[in-house]
Amino acid sequence: MADSTQGANGSVFISYSRKDKAFVQRLNEALDCAGVQAWVDWEGIELASDWMATITSAIQGTDAFLFVISPDSLQSRVCADELALGLKLNKKLIPILYREPNGTAMHEKIAATNWVYLRQEDNFDGTLPKLIEAINTDLEWVRQHTQLLGQATEWEKKNKDSSFLLQGVELKDAEQWMTEASGKVNRQVLPLQADYISASRKAADRRQRLVLAGVSFALVLSIVLSVFAWIARNDAKASQQIALTSEAIAIQRQYDAATAQAEAEENARIAEEKKIEAEEKTNLANANFSAAQSQIYQSRAGELDTSTLLAIDSYQRVISFQAENLIRVNSSRLAIPVKQMSQHGPIWKIEWTPDFEYFVTGNSHKSADKNAVNEACVWRASDGEKLYCVQHQNDVTDAIFTHDGKYLITASADQSVRFWDAASGKEIKEKALNFEGAVMDLDVTNSILAIARKDKFLTIYYLNSPDLKPVNYEQASGVSAVNFSPNDKLLAVALTNGNVKFWQVNNTYFYNGPKLLKGNYVALAFSPDSNWLVSGGADSLARLTQRDERFNIQCRMEIGWKISRLGRTHPGMSRFPMTTKSACSIR
Repeated sequence: MADSTQGANGSVFISYSRKDKAFVQRLNEALDCAGVQAWVDWEGIELASDWMATITSAIQGTDAFLFVISPDSLQSRVCADELALGLKLNKKLIPILYREPNGTAMHEKIAATNWVYLRQEDNFDGTLPKLIEAINTDLEWVRQHTQLLGQATEWEKKNKDSSFLLQGVELKDAEQWMTEASGKVNRQVLPLQADYISASRKAADRRQRLVLAGVSFALVLSIVLSVFAWIARNDAKASQQIALTSEAIAIQRQYDAATAQAEAEENARIAEEKKIEAEEKTNLANANFSAAQSQIYQSRAGELDTSTLLAIDSYQRVISFQAENLIRVNSSRLAIPVKQMSQHGPIWKIEWTPDFEYFVTGNSHKSADKNAVNEACVWRASDGEKLYCVQHQNDVTDAIFTHDGKYLITASADQSVRFWDAASGKEIKEKALNFEGAVMDLDVTNSILAIARKDKFLTIYYLNSPDLKPVNYEQASGVSAVNFSPNDKLLAVALTNGNVKFWQVNNTYFYNGPKLLKGNYVALAFSPDSNWLVSGGADSLARLTQRDERFNIQCRMEIGWKISRLGRTHPGMSRFPMTTKSACSIR
């Protein structure tokens, strides 16, 4: 068990689960080498000892409280008690993520505080200086907090004996320390400390009044005796002496007033300097934080733009080599478009061929251009060259390839679905399908084509049985979107009345899914394991539905913008990166 004496870079209390002991030993050795003294309970405090008194003394005597996050520490009652005591004593909290919580509930203070990432996959030696920097932030104020807490606790233990109160310079420093904490969230003065400083000031004022009273009494007595003596000898000399005494008092008061004014001006100057210094430190801390976040996002897929913006923010705050290097590296990694392709109207649909060598884009009409063409164009991915374009009489609402890559299938508001040879772009007219309403969406498996129709029909077309007539399923309202599950066993069907239905491919049975009270669903996406469906629409809400043989869980996730399209995630990626608020119910 390490003691809690001060190190060159402060002292910390480490709260952890015994299962993470090997990591904490490494952390303790690294902190010791960096001049940070750590208090760690290696073997557990003896049952015979006063556990709470020992832990209280240890936490009270250190500058910061390090909490090693892991599923075991979050479930540990001892760690929870240590955390509660650290928060009660207003210790600087620094959470260290060692093992992912995996959904384990945690104290709201830990969740709201920036974490230091020291997982096995993280760079321990590269992250350690940031941890030392966090411990050293505002260290002078924190150390005085620790010292005053110890003195106040001792004063309280001695029944508030006045001999333990602060005096002179110590009292002035304590009052200045408490003043500096005013209005700053990260500087909180405990009630015990405030009471201790207030009692010290009251005692000092009492002593000052007693001294002043004694001096005044002695001065008055001296004047009275002098007056009587001078009266006995000479009334004139007595009057002169009184005048001289009054003049001396006036001069003294003038001197005292000048001294007080000089002290006030000096205090104001010092306060202004400290304010400027604090603002500079805050700006530097924000610059370092932005640089650190930029470095984290630099290694995340799809976050290079975020990393660059954070690096620019850091460089604008404080010019540093780290920020400049991050900007330089990110600039060299930013994607450069191979080619920019254009069509006659807004492009709403993009799909790849199964071999990812080509992709198709479909556009809607452009009202400002009377000669605009509604078409779907196929492009080569390697150089962006156009292979061919196929046309419709109205907006191209969807364009997809069959899984074997043989056909390109397009849907349009002109109430038709057309088949094209994927290699040449030649229309296969005998396969064309025409309806009485606009076609809104398509999805396809190896053998089935699902067609969403605005005229309240879902059409199922069997690709391997071209002689079989398409099957039409009438719905309560228009069908806005369709989406097959990855295992091809379920089809999610979104209706314009806000309902989502599930269609079982094997037995052609429909059952109800989530329901939207306002607006219509326009986007659907299954999880890779086919167990979850995310549905979203114009009401800025995404609903997560799990459907199996036992129950259906529906979650509402408030997003902050209109949801126009959802995509499937790849294995290992986070399913719901946009979630800010959620509420779930089991039905």
